Amino acid sequence: MTARRGLGQAVTLVLALVIAAGVGGCGRKAPNRPVEGGAYPRFYPTVPNPAPPETRPLPVPDTVEQRRQRTAQPE
Repeated sequence: MTARRGLGQAVTLVLALVIAAGVGGCGRKAPNRPVEGGAYPRFYPTVPNPAPPETRPLPVPDTVEQRRQRTAQPE
């Protein structure tokens, strides 16, 4: 029974080490080093005169009489 218990503990220890080794690198970030031969733009081109967004005219507010006619109950 003792040998079986020792084997179980050994398997548990190995499993814990494998998990710790696999998760140990999570969240680490390598330093940002420029890639040899790589050219990243330092600035991005802009549109010289962007067209304004299309707008539609605002609706003319109803008069009181127009609202009465629209919501009047049929006789």
